[in-house]
Amino acid sequence: MSDSPTSDTPSIRSPEASVNPYQVGESSTSVDLNTGTLDDAASRVSFRLSKGVLRHAIDHLLLHQHPLRLSIGSLLMIFASGAAIFWAASQNVVVFVVTLVFTMVLSSLIYTSLIYRSKSIMRNRVRELGLVQDSVCVVEIEDERFVMTTSNGQHRWNAADVKVYRTPFGIVLCPEPMTPIYVPRRNNSPAQAMKTLRRKFSEAQTDRDSI
Repeated sequence: MSDSPTSDTPSIRSPEASVNPYQVGESSTSVDLNTGTLDDAASRVSFRLSKGVLRHAIDHLLLHQHPLRLSIGSLLMIFASGAAIFWAASQNVVVFVVTLVFTMVLSSLIYTSLIYRSKSIMRNRVRELGLVQDSVCVVEIEDERFVMTTSNGQHRWNAADVKVYRTPFGIVLCPEPMTPIYVPRRNNSPAQAMKTLRRKFSEAQTDRDSI
């Protein structure tokens, strides 16, 4: 739990040029010469929360949370829609068009009903953590803790307990159930910071498993 009290490829906008208290500047990466490990500051990633970023986080986590439910639901919808369209094809054009529209609307409603409750919980949770549109978020690993700074303060979790899901355009972090955090590859920090962040998560989970 946080120490604080308290779906399409996303379109990620370029950050605004205005100064933001959460934005990190270009920083050098230092390495401990004795251990070969990167310092904590090297894993600091800052990014702006666009609507696409927030949506992608929730949509991606839903696929991991309910894979069986969504798979079975999708197969049933495809079968039912195919059967209805096959029947309508033997009727007149009006019947075919009406059936096609009806099956599309019905499929959309069924899919929404499968994920509605989970999606609502996730949306409420990200708002509670200060992950809101057009704000800036900073994530990093600090003393084996995953630290996230948002518009309403700082939140911390054990880095080893954070689930990390890779996507073609970044990573989705899940520090606790129903809490998706999408870190886009295109962000305000040096490219090396993203690699270091992933590496530190991997190291933390390896250390936990070796105990």
